[in-house]
Amino acid sequence: MWSLKYIGTLQTGEILSLESCNDIVDDFTMERTLGDEFWVKSSDLNIKHRQTLPWYSIGGPSYWWLGVFWNDELIDAFRLTRAYDKEDEKRTGHYETRLKSIQKSLYDDLNDTVLDVVSDINSWNNNISVAAVRIKKIRYKNNLGNWSGNLNNYGFSLGALLHSINGSEYKGYRIHNWPEYPGPMLNEDHCIILFRGSSIYYYTEAVEFTFTDYGITWMDLFKLAAFAFNCFISVKPIIQDIDGTDYLTTDINLLPRINITLGSTKSPDWTERKKEKNKYQIDGVHLFSAINDEDGDPSFSYEQGDIEGDNVFEKSVDIADPTVILGSSVYNDIFYWCDCIYDEGENKYDILDDEDEPMPYFASGLVEEWYQDMIDTGDGYEGNILFDGEDAGDHLVAGDDVIQASRVQTKKNGISKASGTTIAQ
Repeated sequence: MWSLKYIGTLQTGEILSLESCNDIVDDFTMERTLGDEFWVKSSDLNIKHRQTLPWYSIGGPSYWWLGVFWNDELIDAFRLTRAYDKEDEKRTGHYETRLKSIQKSLYDDLNDTVLDVVSDINSWNNNISVAAVRIKKIRYKNNLGNWSGNLNNYGFSLGALLHSINGSEYKGYRIHNWPEYPGPMLNEDHCIILFRGSSIYYYTEAVEFTFTDYGITWMDLFKLAAFAFNCFISVKPIIQDIDGTDYLTTDINLLPRINITLGSTKSPDWTERKKEKNKYQIDGVHLFSAINDEDGDPSFSYEQGDIEGDNVFEKSVDIADPTVILGSSVYNDIFYWCDCIYDEGENKYDILDDEDEPMPYFASGLVEEWYQDMIDTGDGYEGNILFDGEDAGDHLVAGDDVIQASRVQTKKNGISKASGTTIAQ
C-alpha cells in the first residue's frame, strides 16, 4: 500500500518530522531510474495535490522532502524547494508539481564539491587520507620521449576515495553505505591509482596538486569510476536508526551494466511485456582518452568488436596513459591513472611492469568482458507490471530471461512500466 509523507530533516540528515500527506495528494507518477556515466538521468515525481507543499519552517527542520513509501518502506525521497507549485490550466484548485529525487540532489552536491584537505560544511573531504597511497616509482614520457618521474610520491586509490565519503552528511541527508564497488579498493592488486605528473611526496601538497588546484570534484571521480566499469549509478534513500536517532540516508551502488553477475531475482506479475531483440545491440566499443599524444591520437584507446561499424559505443575521459609521448609540453600537470600491484611488505603500490614501464589501466584487460553481451545480442524487455516494490537496478524474471531494470515508472494505481536489458545466465 502506498503512503506519502513529509520528511523534515536537519543539515545532518537527522529526521525531526515525519507526517502523512496522503489526504492532499490525488495522484502521482514516480519514475525510478539509474544514472549513467554522464550523469544525465535521475528519478523524479509528478504529483497532483490540493494544497501547497512545505519548503521551509522557522525553528524546525532545515530541509523538507516528500517521501514515497510502499508497505512502510521508503522507495524514494524528493526535495521540496521554494518555487515548484504550478496550478493546473483548468483552474480546478489542484496543483501539479514535479519534484527531483534525492538522487538528483546528490548529483548536484557532488558537482559542487572540490576535493580538498580542508573540510567544508559537507564533511565529504574528511577522510581523503584513507585513499592516499605511496607509489614506488612514477614514470611518464616527456615531449622528447624521455622518461621522467619520481620515487615514493603519493597517489590515490579511486575506489577508496569514493568509499571514504561513507557517513558524510550534507544538505539534509547522510551518505549511508557503499555496498557495491566493481573493483579493488585498497591493499590489493589492480586498484585504479590516480596521480598527476610525478606527484608530490607530502600529503597535503599532493591532495592540492592532484585535485584542488585543478577543480576536481567528487562528481568527476564518480564519472571516472562509471567510465572505467561501464556502470549505472543507483541511489536509494533509507531511513536509518543511528544510535537511537532516525536519519535520512542514501545507499549508492555502481552497477556494471553488461555481463552482470546474476544475483537475487524478483518475479513480478507482468500484465504485458515485449521482448525487444537486439534493441541495445552495438557493433563495437571505443573508449579513449580526451588527451592526445604527439600524433594527435588519444593517449589511450580501448577497442572491442567492430569500431568501424555504424553503431559504436564511444566514450572519452580527461585522463591520460603515462606510457606515450603527449602532444603537450606541460607534462607535470597531466592527470594519469594506472593499474598496480600491491607490495604488502613495503605497503606501497607498484605501477610499473617487469620492463619498468607504467601499466595503464585500460591495457590491463580488466574491462573487456563487460561489453560482450551488448555486442552479441543487446536484447531488452519492456512491459507493465503490478508494482510490489520493484526498483531500477533489480533483476526481474521475464519468462525464460532475466533483465536488469534500468527504469521503473509507477503510478498511484499500482501499474508500473518496467524496461531493461537481458542478463547473461
